[in-house]
Amino acid sequence: GAVPARVHARGVVVELREVAEGHTLVGVRAVRHLLLGVRRRGLPQAPAPYSEEQVTKAAYANEGASLDDFPQLLDHLARVHPSRYGALTDGLKAVCLTDVRPVPDQSTALRLVVLADRLYDREVPVLASGLPFDQLFSEEMLNGGYRKKYFRAISRLTALARDAKGLVDPA
Repeated sequence: GAVPARVHARGVVVELREVAEGHTLVGVRAVRHLLLGVRRRGLPQAPAPYSEEQVTKAAYANEGASLDDFPQLLDHLARVHPSRYGALTDGLKAVCLTDVRPVPDQSTALRLVVLADRLYDREVPVLASGLPFDQLFSEEMLNGGYRKKYFRAISRLTALARDAKGLVDPA
């Protein structure tokens, strides 16, 4: 028959003690810090941003490309329900952003995560001036409860930025 839960739990405790012998106990925060440090280092390095002039020229030279000032785009996203972000990106061949800067707060950051997901799903390249995408979110955000979402957004925007290389006139 079935082993009573108490007996099974004692066996697990004994096994854990055996495994723990000879190992140093480390706090959960230290483990989290170690893991986050590894993940942070594991992020692909975002390509260097282009100049505002290069981004603007690319937007006008590529049919189906949008051109937005990053802070204004973030303001606009606050007035559109995130369920509509897919519709905002439909038909775009490229997104050109000027003046990329750190995201000011968590609500804005989470909206940006949704936009990054929609652009990534549609494989829309993103060309940008300002800061590289790996500097969008504060350390506090990257260490908080939504860190996985922020790391995913950085990774996806970085991939889309790499895809945008061909939009810039090499001259």
